This record gives sequence, C-alpha cells and structure tokens, in this order.
Amino acid sequence: EERVRVIMASATDYAILTLAPDRTVTTWSPGAEAMFGYAADEMVGRSGDVLFTPEDRAAGAPEQETATARRDGRAADERFHVRKDGSRFYASGVLSPLADGGGFVKVLRDLTDRKRMEDELRNARDWLEGQVAERTAALTATLGTLEREMDRRADLARRLASAQEDERRRVARDLHDSVGQLLTGLSLAVKAAATAAPLPPPAAARLADAQRLADDLGRQVHGLAVRLRPTALDDIGLAAALAQLTAEWAARTGVPVDLQLTGLDDGRLPPEVETVLYRVVQE
Repeated sequence: EERVRVIMASATDYAILTLAPDRTVTTWSPGAEAMFGYAADEMVGRSGDVLFTPEDRAAGAPEQETATARRDGRAADERFHVRKDGSRFYASGVLSPLADGGGFVKVLRDLTDRKRMEDELRNARDWLEGQVAERTAALTATLGTLEREMDRRADLARRLASAQEDERRRVARDLHDSVGQLLTGLSLAVKAAATAAPLPPPAAARLADAQRLADDLGRQVHGLAVRLRPTALDDIGLAAALAQLTAEWAARTGVPVDLQLTGLDDGRLPPEVETVLYRVVQE
C-alpha cells in the first residue's frame, strides 16, 4: 500500500484513480486532482461517471468501458472529459480490472495540447488543400481562357492569311486580265502602226522603242501577277507552281536552281498548305 501510495503521489503528469465495481471512486491521486480539479475528499466515494461528458454518459460510455475491461482485460480510449469547473479536455485513458473482482484502476493522460496541435495541423492541411484546389481551379480557368484566346488568334491568323491570298489572287487576275490585255493590245497596235506604211527613220525608231517598252512592261506585269498568285498553284498544284517559280527565279538572277520534290505524287495537298509551302519557297 505504501509503495502504491508513493507511485500515485509522484505520478503528477497522470491521473490515477481506482474504482469499485459499481464505478465509485476509492482512491484519487494528486495527478487526478491536478487534472480534474477535484480534491480527493470530493471524489472518493463519488461515482466516477461524473468525469464523463453528459453526452457520453447518456450514451452509456462508463458502462461500456467497464464491460470492455472485464471482457478484454483492459479498455483503452481517447475522449473528452469534464473538469470540476465544467471545462473540457481531451485525454487518453486505460481502465484495467483489479484481481478477484476488486474493482478497476484507471490511468489518464491529458492530450489536450496534442489534440489542439492535431486539429491545427488538420485545419492547416485543409486550408492548404483548399488553397491548392482554388489556385488549381484558377489556373485551369486561366489556361482555358488562354487556349481559347490562342485558338481565336490562330483562327484570325488563318482568316487573315486567307484574306491576303484572296486579295493577291484578285489583284493578280486584274493585272493579268485587264492590264495585261491592255498592254498586249498596245503592243499589237504599235506593231501594226510600224508595218502599216513606210515611216521616216526617226518615227520608225520611236515606234520600235515604244514596241520594246510595251513588251517589257507586259512581261513585268505578267511576272508581278505570277509573284502575287501564280495561276499554276490554283490550276495544277504545288509541284508545277514551284517548278515555274524556281525556273523564272534562276532565269532572272542567273543562279542555277536544282528543285527536288518528294511526296507530292499522291494527290493535291490542302489549298492552305500548298499556299504556305509556296510562300516559304518564295521567301
């Protein structure tokens, strides 16, 4: 008894109490007094059920605890308990039966600080996960907006390129059909005037100069129309247009060109692809 009394008195970090079979408190340690706020004379002879919360008492927790201890040799749990002043704290307890049905001994440790830290960590984790989820949602929305903007700009770029090619095609057709025909008519008219009747040498020389100027202007207009939009690209495809382009460029610059085409024997490519490849080679 003296040895047990010394152990109970020195274990101030733990609440140690013994209970009769009907859960009446029979001994109350200094640690229990410090933890619960009840003096020994206030608890000895009183039911230990008062240490449980009202909702645990209503649920039959004290009875379940003693029944488990009798059946399994111990009953361990973590739950909230009530102090004398009505405040609650979180504790870990083990209830063990004494020999020969002599009641129970219970040892409790205050886990309020650990419980608070666990709650704070859990709340911090939940907050962090919420922040991550919120940020992820915001980034996803931003990415979606960016993708839509990129798609819109790509569509605008395609439409702009298409509009440019349509305008090039229209201008090239006007140059070839209107201006080109007028220059051809002018050249024929000059040639007819030169052969209609003998002319004085100065007039014949001027007509010859006008003939050469009209022919040169016609070739330049034709070349400009081809550079704007070659009819071969629309009519017979990329291979023929590239062959025409490189041949005319080689003739104009005096630089020989070796054109090799691969993969264009299986049919026409989409018009926009042919146009882009033609413009790349042209540049």
